[in-house]
Amino acid sequence: MLKVERAPTMFGPVSVKSESRLSRGEVAVDVEAPPRAPAKMSLRVPLPPGWKVTAATLGGNPLTLGANSSLDLTGHTGQLSLRLKVEAAKP
Repeated sequence: MLKVERAPTMFGPVSVKSESRLSRGEVAVDVEAPPRAPAKMSLRVPLPPGWKVTAATLGGNPLTLGANSSLDLTGHTGQLSLRLKVEAAKP
């Protein structure tokens, strides 16, 4: 598990908790976004070598994967619950 609490930003504190569930094909990420929405906010979850993100949801709604599996969270504030579907990359 990776956890960052109340990291200061120009828009207010940000907290992130990421839990790897690779054996179940998932990574769970909970974000406490800043109270003031920045013009652009994105998240990229680094995975171990040989793994890739195949899909992602925010609060159960699908998200589009960007370059390098980045997720656009622009406009969101408060508590965000993301689930990333992951799989081992084919050789």
